[in-house]
Amino acid sequence: MQFIATVRAPVTAELPVTKKSFGSRVTPQDAAAIEVEELRASLGAAGFELLESSMAELSSRPAFRLVYTWTSPDGLQLKRVHYVCVTGEHVYRLAYEAAVRYYFERDLGGFEQARQSFRMLPPSS
Repeated sequence: MQFIATVRAPVTAELPVTKKSFGSRVTPQDAAAIEVEELRASLGAAGFELLESSMAELSSRPAFRLVYTWTSPDGLQLKRVHYVCVTGEHVYRLAYEAAVRYYFERDLGGFEQARQSFRMLPPSS
């Protein structure tokens, strides 16, 4: 199992498990806390472990970077790098996930190159 995913959602959209939303004025640190709470709630029973939470940039905007692991229902240990940026009326997520063993480190550089070229949609008028 390996993938790169991008998501653009309204900041007012409720998260599936905690039912919280980001709001348009949330700081990157508060957004990180909301996102980690959602991840713990949805992946916690599967051994969720947060390895890193740090400030970052996504498309030249303030964002945060999470790195975490968990175990899939079939016992595979997975690792994800997860960028989140709240800007205007949208929250952007960019993530790379792969099996801890071999694949994650092998393809992480390719994902980071993709992240550097990522651009957000301009605000709608």
